[in-house]
Amino acid sequence: MTDARSPMRNAKGNTLVATLPSRPRRRVARSSTIAVVLATCAALSIPMQAVAAAPQSSSTAADFTLADLAAGKYAQPAPNASTLDTSARTSAPKVDVRLIENSAGQKAVADLTATGGDASSQFLTAATPTAVNLSWASVVGITQYRVVRDDKQIGITSSTSYKDVAVKPGEVHEYRVESILPSADSTIDARTWGASVAVPGKSGTSTSSLQADASARASALAAISTTNIQYQTFIEQDKIPGPPAGCGQYNNPVPLTGPAKYYFGGDNRGFGPSAYPYRTREGAVINWNSGGSVSKNISMGTTHVYDSAGKLLAEKTASASGMSVERLTASTASAVDIRFIARATDPFCTGIPNGINSSFVIHVTNSGTWSIQTGSHRQMPDHEVYISRGSSWATVYQRRYASLACLVASACESANMTGIYGKY
Repeated sequence: MTDARSPMRNAKGNTLVATLPSRPRRRVARSSTIAVVLATCAALSIPMQAVAAAPQSSSTAADFTLADLAAGKYAQPAPNASTLDTSARTSAPKVDVRLIENSAGQKAVADLTATGGDASSQFLTAATPTAVNLSWASVVGITQYRVVRDDKQIGITSSTSYKDVAVKPGEVHEYRVESILPSADSTIDARTWGASVAVPGKSGTSTSSLQADASARASALAAISTTNIQYQTFIEQDKIPGPPAGCGQYNNPVPLTGPAKYYFGGDNRGFGPSAYPYRTREGAVINWNSGGSVSKNISMGTTHVYDSAGKLLAEKTASASGMSVERLTASTASAVDIRFIARATDPFCTGIPNGINSSFVIHVTNSGTWSIQTGSHRQMPDHEVYISRGSSWATVYQRRYASLACLVASACESANMTGIYGKY
């Protein structure tokens, strides 16, 4: 993958100006916090084109909000007529999509899946045949939020809700809401929420038709039972010459004239989710039927040392003590954050600690979206991340190595992974 230009960041690493890679498309997952924030042009003196100005949609006050939902102001229409009480809710099921009605008699297909659990990550979408209502948790210190539909800005608001009326029944749109940092040096934790929203009413606007739309949407979201994520590092060459220091008895002489005395075996391959071998491999399986629980697997490739004639001199497997896959506490039943850490030292080169060094957080939803909230890695060796719901793998990230010297931290800048997103 061609890497994105490096975006501007504040002291805490939150993105201030988003820049787009050639692939994958930058779509943000729904219902959780993601550190991808666009600052206002005025605050940072950035040219208007830097924030992808787009035609604004018409917007009025939202008809459905998190506050009114928590206050029990919505009902479920007949035949399941009842007051919708979510005030004591501490978590949500895998999928919770219902037809709800407000005091004005308006009916909306509402996705309530992300309205429980951690208050800071709560997000509500409620779609009527003529509008999409978005409502999100407030962020302390943030006074403005940017609303994006299908990768185009449609508004900036000081409220924590937004109503998009430029929609038609049967359309499906990708929304995200980004908190705007007040200044470039702000230390506020930025938040981003997102969702895929289907506009109901294509088959009619009667209660029964809208109930059917709600059921269809719930079924579509529930169709994903597991999500697999695979992260690998590998050396694309067959062999690479050993360094002049840090590898004990296998150091190459300095200066090096002619062929190297020692070579380290590579993986001799290109990118691919099923490609083998590898230097490191980490995997995670999200089980949406068990509340978004995560199982993990970690494995290490074997390191081989050869002489200049290609004779195998030694082999050893690196320790996995610096490898980890962790489900973060902000995760919900429908949106999971996983931190991958890969820190591995060549077992023959203990003088070059953590030659492979990376860390990133990926946000995954059961509706089929993903985003990398934050992440970076040394630019050696090659890195690849893939995601699948069971049928085929989608590419999240691919990057070739920059230089063999990048195994040493001070030799190269780290590659940035923050802000890329897509569907799977």
